Amino acid sequence: MKPSDVALNRLAARQYSLAHRKQILEIGMTPRHIHTRLKAGWLSPVHDGVYRLAGGRDSPEQALLAACLAAGPTAVASHRSAAVLWGLRGVDTGRTEITVLGPRHLRLAGVVVHRTDRLDAVDVSRCARIPVTTPVRTLLDLGAVEPVKTVESALEDALMRRLVSLALLTTTLERLGRQGRRGVSVLRALVQERDPTTMPTESALEDALLRVLRQAGLPAPVRQFEVAGVRLDFAYPAYRLGIEADSRIWHGARADVQRNSDKGNLLVAQGWRMLHFTWSDIRRTPAYVVGSVAGELVACPA
Repeated sequence: MKPSDVALNRLAARQYSLAHRKQILEIGMTPRHIHTRLKAGWLSPVHDGVYRLAGGRDSPEQALLAACLAAGPTAVASHRSAAVLWGLRGVDTGRTEITVLGPRHLRLAGVVVHRTDRLDAVDVSRCARIPVTTPVRTLLDLGAVEPVKTVESALEDALMRRLVSLALLTTTLERLGRQGRRGVSVLRALVQERDPTTMPTESALEDALLRVLRQAGLPAPVRQFEVAGVRLDFAYPAYRLGIEADSRIWHGARADVQRNSDKGNLLVAQGWRMLHFTWSDIRRTPAYVVGSVAGELVACPA
């Protein structure tokens, strides 16, 4: 194998089996070499100027990096694609989304290309070897393409995992929050409405349960409340009422069932009453959830 082929393989190994034409020329190959390898099937075009080595496995990450390579040095994974890269809760996408800096229009097959007039160095990071908007910029951009409830879940997850802080969110909104920038109003409202002393939720189920209680006009429960060494998902301490969001994913194992039983018995011994709600309760019978909580609050006033 020629030294240039060895260098190409090493390059592609760091880039999900991808290489840009400029990169290939920089390692010593000529346009003729590229043509020969395309004809032989050793390389296959993905976008204009971007090639995949034979045997390279398709993946969402490969598609994202290919789009960024094709779009130029200012391109970054963004919006829903960035949220998925960071693993933000509640965001799922089958589409490839990138952002490019500047006014030029760019079309790439199978790619949603956003344009921006501002992409500061502080807004760009790398995740899984892909250039990507930072978590805080991702949340701002997410507000332009997703419903408020999705942005709120992603925000709570980012706070819980300490990918962002309320202080960072506030300074970012001040820096980028000019009128007309899409997504700013959504994120600003969520940040302004959020009590900085409130703990973040820890699951999509907790988000949904909290949303049902809020929409019904019930008082907001305390999140992640600790009593007698036990942490509750939600609590009304003045009423000695605890609420657990029970997901089969997290609470279905035998050890978890036993732990939850011990936890419930301990709380009852401390004079607490407990309510448990599942995804089925929240999705199919939200009125039952609201009625149960309201009934307990009325039955035992603070």
